[in-house]
Amino acid sequence: MIAVIGTLAVTAGVMFLVASNDSGNSAAPPSTSSTLSRRDKAVAESARAWQKQVIAAFTPMVNAAPELITGAREWLAGTRPAEQFQQELDYHISRFVAARDDVDKIAPYAKAPSAIQLFYVDA
Repeated sequence: MIAVIGTLAVTAGVMFLVASNDSGNSAAPPSTSSTLSRRDKAVAESARAWQKQVIAAFTPMVNAAPELITGAREWLAGTRPAEQFQQELDYHISRFVAARDDVDKIAPYAKAPSAIQLFYVDA
């Protein structure tokens, strides 16, 4: 779960950096301004839309993790019946598989095409 959160943070940072880069060239950046150009707004919106897809894909897995951990602890402690834990485990595994499949469907972000690889590894 920490890896998922870390990957989301890294990707958000990469997307922010890419979105804030005007043209990708090595020229000095323009002076600081509180308003974005039309092009920068479009790039930022594209990055946010891609990030929403990633978040939506990982949400079921992130939500399932605490329940799975609690179930495992209780099963190991003998307070959760094996049959109940097996049913819950099967359900959580299906949520993890669905999240992995959803991540596989996300197209790479045009400005940082290798960023999706970080999520493939975590899914």
